[in-house]
Amino acid sequence: MLSALFGWLWPPKTTPPPPGMHVVPCTGVDLVALDLVLTTAFIVDAKLDPRKLEETLLLLISRKFPRAGARLALRNGKYEYQIPLAFDAQTPAAVFTSETCPELYDASDRPSPAKLWSKANQPFACGYPDMVPFIRGPTCPKGADDCLKSGAPLLHVHVSVFEDLTFIGVTASHVLFDAMGTKTFLHAWTRAISGERIEDIPGMDWDAQPFATFSQPAPAGWVQRGFFDLGLISKASFIARMVLSLMRDPKDHGMYVCVPKPFLEAEKQKIMDELKEEGSKEWVSSSDVLVGWWLKTGYKHRQDLQTPFHLHLPVNVRKHGIFSTASGDIGGPFINNAVMGISIPPFTIGDLHTMSLRDIALRIRRAILAYNNDLEGIKNDVSWRCANPSMMVFPCPPGAEYSFQTNWRTAGFGQLDFSGALVAPKKQARVIWVTGHSTSGNPMPMRGSGVMLFENDDVVWMGQMRTVGDWEDIRRAGALKFID
Repeated sequence: MLSALFGWLWPPKTTPPPPGMHVVPCTGVDLVALDLVLTTAFIVDAKLDPRKLEETLLLLISRKFPRAGARLALRNGKYEYQIPLAFDAQTPAAVFTSETCPELYDASDRPSPAKLWSKANQPFACGYPDMVPFIRGPTCPKGADDCLKSGAPLLHVHVSVFEDLTFIGVTASHVLFDAMGTKTFLHAWTRAISGERIEDIPGMDWDAQPFATFSQPAPAGWVQRGFFDLGLISKASFIARMVLSLMRDPKDHGMYVCVPKPFLEAEKQKIMDELKEEGSKEWVSSSDVLVGWWLKTGYKHRQDLQTPFHLHLPVNVRKHGIFSTASGDIGGPFINNAVMGISIPPFTIGDLHTMSLRDIALRIRRAILAYNNDLEGIKNDVSWRCANPSMMVFPCPPGAEYSFQTNWRTAGFGQLDFSGALVAPKKQARVIWVTGHSTSGNPMPMRGSGVMLFENDDVVWMGQMRTVGDWEDIRRAGALKFID
């Protein structure tokens, strides 16, 4: 009561919006991974013109995607996008840096990506070649604090050009893009690069706010499904167990996992044939099978069979029919975050040993279908997230383990065509590799989680994060080939 009285007598000072800026509030959906900065990186099998890349990028932002030129700000206790009314040399739409090396990539002693092009006949794991110097420029932020302090655009693009390859790194705070938002923006960029009239490329209005309609609170007691609002003792237990895990095996280590498509399709077909023989109309996707295969492979060595295991699948809700448009879809190109999560009914580690690949894949598919059919549940999840942007919830109870498995296959990054920026005549500039690199000002362990990064006609590539000790145990278990 006294605080309310003091607030009435001495209201807190508010900071007005800065001159020359549009202001759009960040939603709770945008702020889930506030401190994460992600570089989505591409290797193109040709020499590209960095000047054309820069010119088309800046034109696209200024004319079609002004939100991509936003700055991140914390004003009056709330995060917001600040979008310049006009872009120029002093107020750039993005930070673009480039480096040109007049030689073949392999001409000097650089990390070789050759194993990334290999055609495999069985799944294998291999280490990450250090491509960071070629995909991140010196201006790239490392966390939310860097974005807030600099006042610079959230979007940074760094290009490294060799005579035979071009590296393109697209770096932004996760507040700006999710995977499908990145896809939307980059697809528009390649259309501009190809010479398509800028007027013909669909864009996103600076003031688009499709989540503004989720202003009503979720039902009392609702928490985003699959997450846990732990009490004080449970929070302390969760954190203590995490700290103990870090002390026992402190180093997280990422590796690529390559799965040949013939292998994956054969496993899927085996499941589909069994279901057909049983007269079942159920089905599984190749991504369901891939996640199931990885769970069986990556946890085969574990002996703590009773440990509960919670699997989360991030999901793009742009086309889930929850928005206030005629179609129910999000209503046009949207680059910001529109990701929620599907929680799979928990396993135990022992389940991952004893359940067939078919049954694991079916559990995943059934959970996805149930989620897609529950529009009220999705709306309540979104409403809860929008109303609780800073609330800490947990992906599993204390004593359990969790994994987030993200799927970039639907983004189709490998289909991007940069041929419009070719320096020398060639039929096509193909994307031959896609990867991601993340940084954070407050690093959280991502052990156990991963992403389906990229596919071509032959293989699907995943990036998986485990501890160094875990990888050694997986190697010893013999379920996966390792290429050093």
